[in-house]
Amino acid sequence: MRAAPWRRRVSVPLLVLAVAALLFAAVAHSALHTHSFVNVDLWLGLALQADPSPWVHAPMAFVSAVHGTLGLTLLSSVVVLVLWSLNDRPWAIVFATTMLGEALVNSGLKQIFTRARPTFSAYAAELHSYSFPSGHSMAAAVFYGLLALWWCDRLPRSQARVGVWAVASAMTGWVGFSRIYLGAHFASDVVAGFAAGAAWLALMLVLFNRADSARGSVR
Repeated sequence: MRAAPWRRRVSVPLLVLAVAALLFAAVAHSALHTHSFVNVDLWLGLALQADPSPWVHAPMAFVSAVHGTLGLTLLSSVVVLVLWSLNDRPWAIVFATTMLGEALVNSGLKQIFTRARPTFSAYAAELHSYSFPSGHSMAAAVFYGLLALWWCDRLPRSQARVGVWAVASAMTGWVGFSRIYLGAHFASDVVAGFAAGAAWLALMLVLFNRADSARGSVR
């Protein structure tokens, strides 16, 4: 088993942090200030709302519900308890802290940008929080990113690790697309959510690396 990701070199997390932060800033500027994303946001949202299929709507609604605040809180709690029972307490602490921080950061970002929900969806009309960035997308990026990091630490072959990251990316993408499909978010909200989630996860790995190094130097 390899060393935990925050105990290895932080060059990759720092690179991910920089790229994700730049992407988030670019999407925020384009979507909310220059309105460059408006045509894409409206075209995709209206196209998906034009002829909804019940066969597609059901799995989209399901995955969206599972990855809401309550669902991810329950899933994260189960993961933390399992990690703790496996005596993998450092990972349990990292998982719990990172997911809790993600919820607080997303709430703060929504209050900063105060973007209204799409007006072309009856689903969005029932939601009372702001739209940018997508909380579901950000949380899914962090949740599945953490799971992938934990699982990859236990896989000896790089090919297997690629498979784990492919599944994690697919699940994250499914969650994000479900929010666009249901009309709960614009596409730019979802892209920003992915970027914010990646940036937050990378930042936490860097911070845990620094804290771990500080403890080691004290010893």
